[in-house]
Amino acid sequence: MKITFTGLCSLLIIGLILPNHRAQAQSFSLKQAVNFALTNHYQVKLSELDKQQVGYQKDELIASALPQISGVASLDDNLQIQTTLLPSQIFGGKPGEFTAVKFGTQYNVTARIQGEFKLFDQTFWTGLKAIKVSDLYAEKNIRKAKEDVTYMVAAQYYQVVLVEKQLGTLSRNLAENDRLLGQTELKFRNGATRKIDLDRIRVNRNSAIYQIEQAKTALAQAQNNLKYHLGLPAEATITLTDTSLLDVPTGSGLQQWIVNNRTDYQLQEIQVSIAELNRAKNQAGYYPILSATGSYGTQALSNQFDFTDTKKQWYPNSVIGLRLNIPIFDGGQRHFRNQQNLLTATKANTNLNNLKVGISKDVANAQLSYDSKIKSINNERNNLSLAQDILTTTRFEFNNGSATAQDVLSAESSFNTAKNNYFNSLLQLYVSRLDLEKARGTLFTYLQLDTPQQQ
Repeated sequence: MKITFTGLCSLLIIGLILPNHRAQAQSFSLKQAVNFALTNHYQVKLSELDKQQVGYQKDELIASALPQISGVASLDDNLQIQTTLLPSQIFGGKPGEFTAVKFGTQYNVTARIQGEFKLFDQTFWTGLKAIKVSDLYAEKNIRKAKEDVTYMVAAQYYQVVLVEKQLGTLSRNLAENDRLLGQTELKFRNGATRKIDLDRIRVNRNSAIYQIEQAKTALAQAQNNLKYHLGLPAEATITLTDTSLLDVPTGSGLQQWIVNNRTDYQLQEIQVSIAELNRAKNQAGYYPILSATGSYGTQALSNQFDFTDTKKQWYPNSVIGLRLNIPIFDGGQRHFRNQQNLLTATKANTNLNNLKVGISKDVANAQLSYDSKIKSINNERNNLSLAQDILTTTRFEFNNGSATAQDVLSAESSFNTAKNNYFNSLLQLYVSRLDLEKARGTLFTYLQLDTPQQQ
Protein backbone atom coordinates (compact mmCIF):
# COMPACT_ATOMS: atom_id res chain seq x y z
CA MET A 1 0.00 0.00 0.00
CA LYS A 2 1.44 3.38 -0.99
CA ILE A 3 1.39 6.12 1.68
CA THR A 4 1.57 9.71 0.44
CA PHE A 5 3.39 12.50 2.23
CA THR A 6 0.08 14.19 3.04
CA GLY A 7 -1.34 10.97 4.48
CA LEU A 8 1.76 10.46 6.62
CA CYS A 9 1.47 13.98 8.00
CA SER A 10 -2.21 13.38 8.79
CA LEU A 11 -1.36 10.22 10.71
CA LEU A 12 1.31 12.06 12.68
CA ILE A 13 -1.11 14.86 13.55
CA ILE A 14 -3.77 12.36 14.67
CA GLY A 15 -1.16 10.52 16.72
CA LEU A 16 -0.27 13.76 18.48
CA ILE A 17 -3.87 14.78 19.10
CA LEU A 18 -5.31 11.50 20.40
CA PRO A 19 -2.98 11.06 23.41
CA ASN A 20 -3.66 14.66 24.43
CA HIS A 21 -7.36 14.00 24.11
CA ARG A 22 -7.12 10.87 26.23
CA ALA A 23 -5.04 12.69 28.83
CA GLN A 24 -7.47 15.60 29.10
CA ALA A 25 -8.59 15.89 32.72
CA GLN A 26 -12.23 15.65 33.74
CA SER A 27 -13.24 18.32 36.23
CA PHE A 28 -15.70 17.58 39.02
CA SER A 29 -17.33 19.60 41.72
CA LEU A 30 -18.57 17.53 44.64
CA LYS A 31 -22.11 17.59 43.27
CA GLN A 32 -20.93 16.69 39.77
CA ALA A 33 -18.81 13.84 41.11
CA VAL A 34 -21.73 12.35 43.03
CA ASN A 35 -24.15 12.66 40.12
CA PHE A 36 -21.56 11.12 37.79
CA ALA A 37 -21.11 8.19 40.17
CA LEU A 38 -24.88 7.72 40.52
CA THR A 39 -24.96 7.07 36.78
CA ASN A 40 -21.84 4.94 36.42
CA HIS A 41 -21.29 3.06 39.67
CA TYR A 42 -21.81 -0.70 39.34
CA GLN A 43 -23.81 -0.88 42.57
CA VAL A 44 -26.44 1.51 41.22
CA LYS A 45 -26.53 -0.30 37.87
CA LEU A 46 -27.11 -3.66 39.58
CA SER A 47 -29.98 -2.28 41.66
CA GLU A 48 -31.58 -0.83 38.51
CA LEU A 49 -31.29 -4.24 36.82
CA ASP A 50 -33.04 -5.79 39.82
CA LYS A 51 -35.94 -3.38 39.29
CA GLN A 52 -36.13 -4.35 35.61
CA GLN A 53 -36.25 -7.99 36.63
CA VAL A 54 -39.21 -7.30 38.92
CA GLY A 55 -40.95 -5.64 35.98
CA TYR A 56 -40.55 -8.79 33.89
CA GLN A 57 -41.88 -10.87 36.78
CA LYS A 58 -44.98 -8.68 36.80
CA ASP A 59 -45.41 -9.16 33.04
CA GLU A 60 -45.04 -12.91 33.49
CA LEU A 61 -47.76 -12.97 36.15
CA ILE A 62 -50.15 -10.91 34.01
CA ALA A 63 -49.45 -13.21 31.06
CA SER A 64 -50.52 -16.19 33.17
CA ALA A 65 -54.02 -14.63 33.50
CA LEU A 66 -54.48 -14.45 29.72
CA PRO A 67 -56.00 -17.37 27.77
CA GLN A 68 -53.56 -20.24 27.48
CA ILE A 69 -53.81 -21.89 24.04
CA SER A 70 -51.93 -24.92 22.83
CA GLY A 71 -52.00 -27.29 19.89
CA VAL A 72 -51.86 -31.07 20.17
CA ALA A 73 -51.29 -33.62 17.41
CA SER A 74 -50.96 -37.38 17.72
CA LEU A 75 -50.42 -40.43 15.53
CA ASP A 76 -51.34 -43.85 16.98
CA ASP A 77 -50.37 -47.17 15.44
CA ASN A 78 -52.56 -49.80 17.14
CA LEU A 79 -50.34 -52.83 16.66
CA GLN A 80 -52.98 -54.99 18.34
CA ILE A 81 -56.49 -53.59 18.32
CA GLN A 82 -58.25 -54.06 21.64
CA THR A 83 -60.86 -56.84 21.75
CA THR A 84 -64.31 -56.36 23.34
CA LEU A 85 -66.90 -59.02 24.23
CA LEU A 86 -70.46 -58.34 23.11
CA PRO A 87 -73.60 -60.43 23.76
CA SER A 88 -74.05 -62.97 20.94
CA GLN A 89 -77.79 -62.16 20.80
CA ILE A 90 -76.86 -58.95 18.95
CA PHE A 91 -75.63 -61.10 16.07
CA GLY A 92 -78.43 -63.70 16.31
CA GLY A 93 -76.60 -65.99 18.72
CA LYS A 94 -77.77 -67.74 21.85
CA PRO A 95 -78.53 -65.80 25.02
CA GLY A 96 -75.76 -65.86 27.60
CA GLU A 97 -73.01 -66.27 25.03
CA PHE A 98 -70.48 -63.59 23.99
CA THR A 99 -68.77 -62.80 20.76
CA ALA A 100 -65.25 -61.31 20.60
CA VAL A 101 -65.24 -58.12 18.51
CA LYS A 102 -62.40 -55.71 17.64
CA PHE A 103 -63.34 -52.04 17.41
CA GLY A 104 -61.20 -49.38 15.77
CA THR A 105 -58.61 -49.12 13.06
CA GLN A 106 -54.89 -49.67 13.06
CA TYR A 107 -54.03 -46.01 12.45
CA ASN A 108 -55.56 -43.00 14.23
CA VAL A 109 -54.49 -39.39 13.53
CA THR A 110 -55.72 -36.54 15.72
CA ALA A 111 -55.11 -32.76 15.60
CA ARG A 112 -56.57 -30.42 18.22
CA ILE A 113 -56.39 -26.83 19.43
CA GLN A 114 -57.31 -26.39 23.07
CA GLY A 115 -57.48 -23.41 25.39
CA GLU A 116 -58.14 -22.47 28.99
CA PHE A 117 -59.01 -19.14 30.58
CA LYS A 118 -59.15 -18.73 34.34
CA LEU A 119 -62.30 -16.86 35.32
CA PHE A 120 -61.43 -16.78 39.02
CA ASP A 121 -58.11 -17.46 40.74
CA GLN A 122 -57.52 -15.70 44.03
CA THR A 123 -53.78 -16.49 43.99
CA PHE A 124 -53.38 -14.28 40.90
CA TRP A 125 -54.72 -11.14 42.60
CA THR A 126 -52.69 -11.76 45.72
CA GLY A 127 -49.60 -12.37 43.61
CA LEU A 128 -50.22 -9.11 41.73
CA LYS A 129 -50.22 -7.21 45.03
CA ALA A 130 -46.98 -8.93 46.01
CA ILE A 131 -45.35 -7.94 42.71
CA LYS A 132 -46.32 -4.29 43.23
CA VAL A 133 -44.74 -4.37 46.68
CA SER A 134 -41.63 -6.03 45.24
CA ASP A 135 -41.42 -3.25 42.66
CA LEU A 136 -41.53 -0.67 45.46
CA TYR A 137 -38.81 -2.61 47.28
CA ALA A 138 -36.62 -2.53 44.16
CA GLU A 139 -37.19 1.22 43.85
CA LYS A 140 -36.16 1.80 47.45
CA ASN A 141 -33.16 -0.47 46.95
CA ILE A 142 -31.99 1.80 44.12
CA ARG A 143 -32.21 4.74 46.50
CA LYS A 144 -30.25 2.82 49.15
CA ALA A 145 -27.52 2.04 46.61
CA LYS A 146 -27.38 5.71 45.64
CA GLU A 147 -27.06 6.72 49.28
CA ASP A 148 -24.14 4.33 49.78
CA VAL A 149 -22.42 5.57 46.63
CA THR A 150 -23.01 9.21 47.59
CA TYR A 151 -21.43 8.65 51.00
CA MET A 152 -18.37 6.89 49.53
CA VAL A 153 -17.81 9.49 46.80
CA ALA A 154 -18.20 12.44 49.18
CA ALA A 155 -15.80 10.92 51.74
CA GLN A 156 -13.20 10.17 49.04
CA TYR A 157 -13.67 13.64 47.52
CA TYR A 158 -12.96 15.28 50.88
CA GLN A 159 -9.87 13.13 51.36
CA VAL A 160 -8.42 13.99 47.94
CA VAL A 161 -8.95 17.73 48.48
CA LEU A 162 -7.41 17.70 51.96
CA VAL A 163 -4.41 15.62 50.85
CA GLU A 164 -3.89 18.14 48.05
CA LYS A 165 -3.96 20.89 50.68
CA GLN A 166 -1.41 18.99 52.77
CA LEU A 167 0.82 18.53 49.73
CA GLY A 168 0.66 22.25 49.00
CA THR A 169 1.64 23.05 52.58
CA LEU A 170 4.57 20.63 52.42
CA SER A 171 5.74 22.17 49.15
CA ARG A 172 5.65 25.66 50.67
CA ASN A 173 7.53 24.38 53.69
CA LEU A 174 10.20 22.92 51.41
CA ALA A 175 10.54 26.29 49.67
CA GLU A 176 10.98 28.00 53.05
CA ASN A 177 13.47 25.31 54.03
CA ASP A 178 15.46 25.96 50.85
CA ARG A 179 15.47 29.68 51.64
CA LEU A 180 16.63 28.96 55.19
CA LEU A 181 19.29 26.60 53.89
CA GLY A 182 20.62 29.29 51.54
CA GLN A 183 20.78 31.84 54.36
CA THR A 184 22.50 29.38 56.69
CA GLU A 185 25.07 28.37 54.06
CA LEU A 186 25.92 32.05 53.59
CA LYS A 187 26.27 32.53 57.35
CA PHE A 188 28.43 29.40 57.58
CA ARG A 189 30.78 30.68 54.88
CA ASN A 190 31.05 33.94 56.81
CA GLY A 191 31.68 32.07 60.09
CA ALA A 192 28.43 33.32 61.62
CA THR A 193 26.96 29.86 62.35
CA ARG A 194 28.06 26.34 63.14
CA LYS A 195 28.27 23.41 60.72
CA ILE A 196 25.94 21.38 62.94
CA ASP A 197 23.20 23.96 62.39
CA LEU A 198 23.74 23.72 58.64
CA ASP A 199 23.60 19.91 58.79
CA ARG A 200 20.39 20.01 60.80
CA ILE A 201 18.74 22.15 58.15
CA ARG A 202 19.90 19.77 55.43
CA VAL A 203 18.49 16.80 57.37
CA ASN A 204 15.22 18.68 57.82
CA ARG A 205 15.14 19.45 54.07
CA ASN A 206 15.68 15.79 53.19
CA SER A 207 12.86 14.86 55.58
CA ALA A 208 10.59 17.43 53.91
CA ILE A 209 11.34 15.92 50.48
CA TYR A 210 10.46 12.45 51.82
CA GLN A 211 7.20 13.76 53.30
CA ILE A 212 6.28 15.26 49.93
CA GLU A 213 6.88 11.95 48.19
CA GLN A 214 4.73 10.19 50.79
CA ALA A 215 2.00 12.79 50.33
CA LYS A 216 2.10 12.34 46.54
CA THR A 217 1.65 8.59 46.99
CA ALA A 218 -1.26 9.14 49.40
CA LEU A 219 -2.82 11.59 46.93
CA ALA A 220 -2.52 9.13 44.03
CA GLN A 221 -4.12 6.39 46.12
CA ALA A 222 -6.95 8.68 47.23
CA GLN A 223 -7.55 9.73 43.61
CA ASN A 224 -7.62 6.09 42.49
CA ASN A 225 -10.20 5.30 45.17
CA LEU A 226 -12.32 8.21 44.05
CA LYS A 227 -12.01 7.24 40.38
CA TYR A 228 -13.12 3.70 41.24
CA HIS A 229 -16.32 4.99 42.85
CA LEU A 230 -16.86 7.29 39.87
CA GLY A 231 -16.64 4.29 37.57
CA LEU A 232 -13.47 5.60 35.91
CA PRO A 233 -10.29 3.62 35.15
CA ALA A 234 -7.19 4.28 37.25
CA GLU A 235 -5.40 5.85 34.25
CA ALA A 236 -8.07 8.57 33.91
CA THR A 237 -7.12 12.11 34.91
CA ILE A 238 -9.44 14.08 37.18
CA THR A 239 -9.34 17.51 38.81
CA LEU A 240 -11.54 18.60 41.70
CA THR A 241 -12.99 22.10 41.69
CA ASP A 242 -14.51 22.28 45.18
CA THR A 243 -11.26 23.14 46.95
CA SER A 244 -12.72 25.45 49.61
CA LEU A 245 -13.06 22.62 52.10
CA LEU A 246 -10.97 24.27 54.80
CA ASP A 247 -14.12 25.74 56.28
CA VAL A 248 -15.82 23.99 59.17
CA PRO A 249 -19.25 22.64 58.07
CA THR A 250 -21.96 25.02 59.22
CA GLY A 251 -24.84 24.00 61.46
CA SER A 252 -24.81 22.26 64.79
CA GLY A 253 -26.43 19.10 63.49
CA LEU A 254 -29.31 19.33 65.97
CA GLN A 255 -32.16 19.37 63.46
CA GLN A 256 -35.20 17.18 63.94
CA TRP A 257 -35.25 13.81 62.22
CA ILE A 258 -37.72 10.96 61.80
CA VAL A 259 -36.90 7.28 61.60
CA ASN A 260 -38.82 6.86 58.34
CA ASN A 261 -36.25 9.05 56.58
CA ARG A 262 -33.89 6.08 56.63
CA THR A 263 -34.17 4.06 53.45
CA ASP A 264 -33.15 0.84 55.18
CA TYR A 265 -36.08 1.33 57.58
CA GLN A 266 -38.43 1.75 54.62
CA LEU A 267 -36.97 -1.41 53.07
CA GLN A 268 -37.62 -3.35 56.28
CA GLU A 269 -41.21 -2.06 56.37
CA ILE A 270 -41.67 -3.43 52.86
CA GLN A 271 -40.21 -6.76 54.02
CA VAL A 272 -42.98 -6.91 56.61
CA SER A 273 -45.58 -6.27 53.89
CA ILE A 274 -44.05 -8.96 51.67
CA ALA A 275 -44.20 -11.47 54.51
CA GLU A 276 -47.88 -10.68 55.08
CA LEU A 277 -48.64 -11.00 51.36
CA ASN A 278 -46.92 -14.39 51.26
CA ARG A 279 -49.30 -15.53 53.99
CA ALA A 280 -52.26 -14.18 52.01
CA LYS A 281 -51.04 -15.91 48.85
CA ASN A 282 -50.83 -19.22 50.67
CA GLN A 283 -54.33 -18.70 52.10
CA ALA A 284 -55.61 -17.98 48.60
CA GLY A 285 -54.80 -21.61 47.74
CA TYR A 286 -57.90 -22.64 49.71
CA TYR A 287 -60.13 -20.88 47.16
CA PRO A 288 -61.52 -22.83 44.18
CA ILE A 289 -60.30 -22.05 40.65
CA LEU A 290 -62.92 -21.58 37.93
CA SER A 291 -61.78 -21.89 34.32
CA ALA A 292 -63.43 -21.79 30.93
CA THR A 293 -62.16 -24.49 28.58
CA GLY A 294 -62.60 -25.32 24.94
CA SER A 295 -61.09 -27.37 22.16
CA TYR A 296 -61.52 -28.02 18.47
CA GLY A 297 -60.03 -30.99 16.70
CA THR A 298 -60.31 -33.42 13.82
CA GLN A 299 -59.58 -37.12 13.51
CA ALA A 300 -58.88 -39.60 10.73
CA LEU A 301 -59.13 -43.44 11.04
CA SER A 302 -57.70 -46.03 8.68
CA ASN A 303 -56.25 -49.51 8.48
CA GLN A 304 -53.72 -48.26 5.91
CA PHE A 305 -51.32 -45.37 6.29
CA ASP A 306 -53.00 -43.20 3.63
CA PHE A 307 -53.48 -39.91 5.46
CA THR A 308 -51.80 -37.96 2.68
CA ASP A 309 -54.74 -38.78 0.43
CA THR A 310 -56.69 -35.55 -0.08
CA LYS A 311 -59.92 -37.54 -0.37
CA LYS A 312 -59.44 -39.00 3.07
CA GLN A 313 -62.40 -38.53 5.38
CA TRP A 314 -61.67 -36.46 8.51
CA TYR A 315 -64.09 -36.27 11.43
CA PRO A 316 -64.20 -32.94 13.30
CA ASN A 317 -65.05 -32.56 16.98
CA SER A 318 -65.33 -29.58 19.35
CA VAL A 319 -66.19 -28.93 22.97
CA ILE A 320 -66.58 -25.99 25.36
CA GLY A 321 -67.10 -26.13 29.09
CA LEU A 322 -66.36 -24.93 32.59
CA ARG A 323 -63.91 -26.50 34.99
CA LEU A 324 -64.10 -25.96 38.75
CA ASN A 325 -61.09 -27.10 40.76
CA ILE A 326 -61.95 -27.28 44.48
CA PRO A 327 -59.09 -28.02 46.90
CA ILE A 328 -60.34 -30.44 49.55
CA PHE A 329 -57.37 -32.03 51.28
CA ASP A 330 -53.65 -31.57 50.68
CA GLY A 331 -52.33 -33.44 53.67
CA GLY A 332 -51.89 -30.20 55.66
CA GLN A 333 -49.24 -28.71 53.35
CA ARG A 334 -50.84 -25.26 53.25
CA HIS A 335 -51.32 -25.25 56.99
CA PHE A 336 -47.64 -25.82 57.64
CA ARG A 337 -46.64 -23.31 54.97
CA ASN A 338 -48.91 -20.82 56.69
CA GLN A 339 -47.15 -21.45 60.00
CA GLN A 340 -43.78 -20.85 58.32
CA ASN A 341 -45.06 -17.63 56.75
CA LEU A 342 -46.38 -16.53 60.14
CA LEU A 343 -42.94 -17.01 61.68
CA THR A 344 -41.34 -15.11 58.78
CA ALA A 345 -43.74 -12.19 59.33
CA THR A 346 -43.01 -12.23 63.07
CA LYS A 347 -39.26 -12.15 62.41
CA ALA A 348 -39.70 -9.28 59.93
CA ASN A 349 -41.60 -7.25 62.54
CA THR A 350 -38.95 -8.07 65.14
CA ASN A 351 -36.21 -6.90 62.79
CA LEU A 352 -38.17 -3.71 62.10
CA ASN A 353 -38.46 -2.91 65.82
CA ASN A 354 -34.78 -3.70 66.37
CA LEU A 355 -33.80 -1.53 63.40
CA LYS A 356 -35.78 1.37 64.84
CA VAL A 357 -33.85 1.12 68.11
CA GLY A 358 -30.58 0.70 66.20
CA ILE A 359 -31.21 3.82 64.11
CA SER A 360 -31.85 5.82 67.27
CA LYS A 361 -28.53 4.55 68.63
CA ASP A 362 -26.73 5.37 65.35
CA VAL A 363 -28.03 8.94 65.34
CA ALA A 364 -27.13 9.48 69.00
CA ASN A 365 -23.59 8.13 68.52
CA ALA A 366 -23.09 10.08 65.30
CA GLN A 367 -24.26 13.25 67.05
CA LEU A 368 -21.82 12.70 69.91
CA SER A 369 -18.99 12.05 67.45
CA TYR A 370 -19.80 15.15 65.43
CA ASP A 371 -19.97 17.40 68.51
CA SER A 372 -16.62 15.98 69.64
CA LYS A 373 -15.06 16.68 66.23
CA ILE A 374 -16.34 20.27 66.36
CA LYS A 375 -14.53 20.80 69.67
CA SER A 376 -11.44 19.09 68.31
CA ILE A 377 -11.26 21.21 65.15
CA ASN A 378 -11.61 24.42 67.15
CA ASN A 379 -8.76 23.31 69.39
CA GLU A 380 -6.56 22.33 66.42
CA ARG A 381 -7.33 25.62 64.70
CA ASN A 382 -6.21 27.56 67.77
CA ASN A 383 -3.03 25.46 67.97
CA LEU A 384 -2.35 26.11 64.29
CA SER A 385 -2.77 29.85 64.76
CA LEU A 386 -0.35 29.84 67.72
CA ALA A 387 2.18 27.70 65.83
CA GLN A 388 1.96 30.10 62.86
CA ASP A 389 2.62 33.09 65.10
CA ILE A 390 5.58 31.35 66.77
CA LEU A 391 7.08 30.40 63.40
CA THR A 392 6.69 33.93 62.01
CA THR A 393 8.31 35.44 65.11
CA THR A 394 11.16 32.91 65.15
CA ARG A 395 11.94 33.50 61.45
CA PHE A 396 11.99 37.24 62.08
CA GLU A 397 14.33 36.77 65.03
CA PHE A 398 16.57 34.46 62.95
CA ASN A 399 16.86 37.06 60.22
CA ASN A 400 17.87 39.60 62.87
CA GLY A 401 20.38 37.22 64.47
CA SER A 402 18.53 36.75 67.77
CA ALA A 403 17.42 33.14 67.06
CA THR A 404 19.31 30.09 65.87
CA ALA A 405 18.58 27.80 62.97
CA GLN A 406 17.62 25.15 65.52
CA ASP A 407 14.95 27.51 66.86
CA VAL A 408 13.53 27.92 63.35
CA LEU A 409 13.57 24.17 62.73
CA SER A 410 11.78 23.55 66.01
CA ALA A 411 9.15 26.18 65.20
CA GLU A 412 8.67 24.74 61.70
CA SER A 413 8.29 21.23 63.13
CA SER A 414 5.63 22.44 65.56
CA PHE A 415 3.84 24.30 62.77
CA ASN A 416 3.88 21.25 60.46
CA THR A 417 2.55 19.04 63.24
CA ALA A 418 -0.21 21.54 64.00
CA LYS A 419 -1.06 21.85 60.30
CA ASN A 420 -1.27 18.07 59.82
CA ASN A 421 -3.34 17.69 62.96
CA TYR A 422 -5.69 20.38 61.68
CA PHE A 423 -6.07 18.72 58.28
CA ASN A 424 -6.67 15.30 59.84
CA SER A 425 -9.22 16.73 62.26
CA LEU A 426 -10.94 18.55 59.41
CA LEU A 427 -11.23 15.33 57.39
CA GLN A 428 -12.60 13.52 60.43
CA LEU A 429 -15.09 16.36 60.92
CA TYR A 430 -16.35 16.14 57.32
CA VAL A 431 -16.70 12.35 57.48
CA SER A 432 -18.37 12.63 60.89
CA ARG A 433 -20.93 15.02 59.41
CA LEU A 434 -21.55 12.57 56.58
CA ASP A 435 -22.07 9.83 59.17
CA LEU A 436 -24.56 12.00 61.03
CA GLU A 437 -26.56 12.91 57.93
CA LYS A 438 -26.55 9.31 56.73
CA ALA A 439 -27.74 8.10 60.13
CA ARG A 440 -30.62 10.58 59.96
CA GLY A 441 -31.47 9.68 56.37
CA THR A 442 -30.84 13.27 55.21
CA LEU A 443 -27.60 12.80 53.26
CA PHE A 444 -29.08 13.94 49.92
CA THR A 445 -30.58 17.05 51.51
CA TYR A 446 -27.31 17.95 53.25
CA LEU A 447 -25.29 17.71 50.04
CA GLN A 448 -28.07 19.45 48.07
CA LEU A 449 -28.13 16.77 45.40
CA ASP A 450 -30.68 16.11 42.64
CA THR A 451 -31.89 12.76 43.95
CA PRO A 452 -35.18 10.82 43.99
CA GLN A 453 -37.71 12.13 46.45
CA GLN A 454 -38.86 10.05 49.38
CA GLN A 455 -41.86 7.92 48.52
